[in-house]
Amino acid sequence: VSSFGYIAVFGIMTLNSDFIPLFTEATLPFAGFLASQGKLSIPLIIFASVLGDLVGGTVAYYIGYFLEEKIILSGVKKYGKYVLLKESDYFKTTNLLRKYGSPIVFFAKLTPGLKAWTSVAAGICEIKLRKFLIASVCASVIYNSILVLLGFYLGRNWNIIVYYFNKLQFIPFILISIGILLFANHKLKIIKLPKIRV
Repeated sequence: VSSFGYIAVFGIMTLNSDFIPLFTEATLPFAGFLASQGKLSIPLIIFASVLGDLVGGTVAYYIGYFLEEKIILSGVKKYGKYVLLKESDYFKTTNLLRKYGSPIVFFAKLTPGLKAWTSVAAGICEIKLRKFLIASVCASVIYNSILVLLGFYLGRNWNIIVYYFNKLQFIPFILISIGILLFANHKLKIIKLPKIRV
């Protein structure tokens, strides 16, 4: 992003929408931080990110639309755990899409971890392309803008952040790391945690 600017933002968002995990939640705030330094423009970052989401999401949509459902379901069974996707998630998403349509696309696109899969599921369920694109763009504008502006305002107050970070040391990092590990363990079932009875 530092070297290639908007092209990098577009490329990362496109790949991220096609199950290649490049951490949108880190890329966009960093781009926002660069905007706070005068190196990039917020509207152009948002435009590039939404366009990348749209291109990648459309490719994922057509993958779901043209591939047979049994092939995709077989892929979820074999490789879903590597992208934290379970067979039960597959059926929940497709059932919701078949029942409620494009509004589910909108809300799922606002949820980290579901963005790419939702595009494929929308294709499987044959949601109308126009409705899919409208829901995707609306969600992408909201989600991406929040992340970019977060990075921008954090960048403008960097001295304050550094001061409090030095005071708190690594407490936030530890808590976030524990949360990520627990979520990954819940999906992958690596370690069986004991149930707490009240």
